[in-house]
Amino acid sequence: MGTSTEAVRRFPGGPEDITADWVTSVLTEAYPDVVVTRLDHGEVLGGTATKVRLLLDYNPAGHRLGLPATMWAKAGFGGHELAAAMLAFYQGEVEFYRDTAGSLDLGLPRCHYAGLDPDGGEALVLLEDLLARNAIFCAAGDTATPDLAAGVLDFLARLHARTWAADPDTGPALYPGALGPVLRHVLGDEHWTKSVAKPRGRHLLEPLREPATMRRAIEALWSWDAAHAVCRVHGDAHLGNTYLDRDGSPGLVDWQMTGLGHWAFDVGYFIANALAPADRRATERDLVSHYLERLGEHGGRPPAFEDAWDAYRRHMVHGLFHTANADEMYPEDVNCTVIERHSIATRELDTLELLLG
Repeated sequence: MGTSTEAVRRFPGGPEDITADWVTSVLTEAYPDVVVTRLDHGEVLGGTATKVRLLLDYNPAGHRLGLPATMWAKAGFGGHELAAAMLAFYQGEVEFYRDTAGSLDLGLPRCHYAGLDPDGGEALVLLEDLLARNAIFCAAGDTATPDLAAGVLDFLARLHARTWAADPDTGPALYPGALGPVLRHVLGDEHWTKSVAKPRGRHLLEPLREPATMRRAIEALWSWDAAHAVCRVHGDAHLGNTYLDRDGSPGLVDWQMTGLGHWAFDVGYFIANALAPADRRATERDLVSHYLERLGEHGGRPPAFEDAWDAYRRHMVHGLFHTANADEMYPEDVNCTVIERHSIATRELDTLELLLG
């Protein structure tokens, strides 16, 4: 079966455009003799991005090379209220898988293609199907055990250590980078007020229901991070982006918000997001110590505990961005759970006092 000129030329504008001809055209960049002879669409998942499970068969060259029978296509095909403004999220993930992921040795899903629409309208990755290696995915809004949290912190320590002292001139952009406009948009008076009026708003810390106060807190955090950034951060390290590999070791997917930042951005966000408040109170100091120990073992330069604790406390407020989520991203009960956990942590750890004085 040949590959049509039109299929090669056209970047997919929706799931229906991901055809056998199109996948052949991108796989032949690395595997010149491979032809996809059959492609069916399996599950289609929504959320921040659209994810389509592809069921594939190949010509003999593809079978000899051991190309997989399934992949996930992930792209920002639209469908929620912020889709047009969020192209930078999808572009960031393409750049991460294209330029960086393979060198980190973190057990991340293999990327078979990472591309940007030359006309600037879409971004798409073809990723290894982790289900085919018996990975188990956690769910946003669920509750982790402290042991699972420790495992994810070890993963983050490896990520941070392997990118420690990253050069902002040659490495990833300083967070929030290209994401800044959309993140500031959702903190605007109109969007924030509309979001707070939803059931999730009842769980938000009272002072931060006022959009101007939330903006001040986030801008203060970003300014502090800009002065102290030391490594690449995942940027969205929550339980819903966590999987357990076949050996039980945790990993993270959805690298849309990665950038240069402060290690506590990921550490604080994960702990507050994933643990029930009582477990967080009981274990967070030990978990921060565990992270620092593992960071040093992996080659990073851990700070003194009290400096680390100060940084950890500052970052509780970041998770309250969940207040501004488009309705299609998560069920409302998930938003309520996450916002309540981060609000409690922000209050108990005096985060606003640290950020705003």
